[in-house]
Amino acid sequence: MKPSTPLVFAAVSLLAPSLRAQGAPDAVAEALFRDGRALMAEHRYPEACGKLAESQRLDPHIGTLLNLAACRALEGRTATAWAAYSEARAQATRAGRADHETFAAEQLRTLEPRLARVQISAVRPPAGLVLSLDGQALEIGALGTPLPVDPGPHRLAASAPGRAPWATSFDAREATTSELTLPALDAAVAATPAPAPLPRPTPAPAPPPAPREAPEAGSPAPGPLVWVLGGVAAAGVGVGSYFGVAAFIRNGDANGACPRNACTAAGLQADSDARASALTATVAFAIGGAAAATAALVWALGSGSHPTHVALTPASLQWSGAW
Repeated sequence: MKPSTPLVFAAVSLLAPSLRAQGAPDAVAEALFRDGRALMAEHRYPEACGKLAESQRLDPHIGTLLNLAACRALEGRTATAWAAYSEARAQATRAGRADHETFAAEQLRTLEPRLARVQISAVRPPAGLVLSLDGQALEIGALGTPLPVDPGPHRLAASAPGRAPWATSFDAREATTSELTLPALDAAVAATPAPAPLPRPTPAPAPPPAPREAPEAGSPAPGPLVWVLGGVAAAGVGVGSYFGVAAFIRNGDANGACPRNACTAAGLQADSDARASALTATVAFAIGGAAAATAALVWALGSGSHPTHVALTPASLQWSGAW
């Protein structure tokens, strides 16, 4: 049966005058100790236990440990209180403190029937088995032994090399032993390796450019040179015709003014003009004929689009170009 709060607190209070009398106390630890006991009197056990635990960490004393054990028992953490009383009794025995040893032993006898326990067994424990209870490691030797635990929810986990991990939860109750059987751990499923990344496709080479089609056969369109030569030929024919007619007319005038080869001044001038016109007509006809022949040649060779330079003089037709 759970002892009443006043009885437990009163039992601890009987030892209070000697609990902190061991050597010069640490100021902070002493303040925490006193504050913790005041909170216990107010039934504020979680806060009180926290201050007593910190006082014990800063300045360990058997009396502080006994007060902490009593606080844990009143808080309902019976297994934690049982462990603290056991440690306090051992310290009191070593220190020759019979009063503390007796008090701790009496509290242990009171807690024993109330303890919640868990007993873990394994069907076929694999090699390298690792156990943990509420995140705290357990040795394999703990298998089969009823282990004191605080009342409330707990979690048991197991793992082993090459085995799938296993875990279970259970709820511990006072004066009750929870029996848990560790199953045979399944073989771990090998992780499927991630597929290797596919190689990036090499882009196909660009197709070669299509060959240029040859122009269709047929008569090529006349280029600039052909038109220029044609114009020169037409001009030569026109000029030659004009001066040819003029030479014929002046020659008639000269014949009329020079009967029996006796020429007047007017007849001599007309004869000279006729000869000059005849020469000009001859040169013009020659240039026009040459231009016409060249235009025909260029047309036949299909080179009328090449750059050309043409020069016309009274005595000749000159051109240059590339084809």
